[in-house]
Amino acid sequence: MKTRAVRIGMTGMTMVLYTLLCLQIVSRWKKDKSSQISLETMPSVIGLTKDGTRFSTESIDGEPILVMLFDPECDHCGYETGAIISNLNRLGNASVLLVSAADCGKVERFAGERGLDTIPGITVLTCQREIFEKTFGNPPLPSTFIYGGDKKLQARFSGEVGIQAILNAMHADAAGTDPNSW
Repeated sequence: MKTRAVRIGMTGMTMVLYTLLCLQIVSRWKKDKSSQISLETMPSVIGLTKDGTRFSTESIDGEPILVMLFDPECDHCGYETGAIISNLNRLGNASVLLVSAADCGKVERFAGERGLDTIPGITVLTCQREIFEKTFGNPPLPSTFIYGGDKKLQARFSGEVGIQAILNAMHADAAGTDPNSW
């Protein structure tokens, strides 16, 4: 009798845990889905500059925009940042926004080590984690978004991406073709 009660209790606990797991998965999927939808158009305010000023993409008019979400302690993020810096002249008149939810000190150190503060066309932004996740969801880092001059999403890359894919997407935007159709 006791073993039957234990089995019924264990089965009940398993069902409850399974249900909670399913709810968590569905909740995360909905959050990621809604974040993806909201990124179809460039968010208007996405972070703070080094001096604490709110940065608005409304100040960027008619130019392509490359947004890379990063963490200063991520090796892949450092590699992709280096590739973007090395190929900045090939990006044309694009504005480059590097956005992180990490501690401001770490972000400033990352920017300083790479000389990002002195490179025209690159803006480094920090964002509170809650705002970051509300705006971008919880993507793998680095994640790169390319917006056209009309501030509509042209391409999205999750995880480290080679610079050639970024350049192809940027040039596809300039030519008016869809890089996601390749």
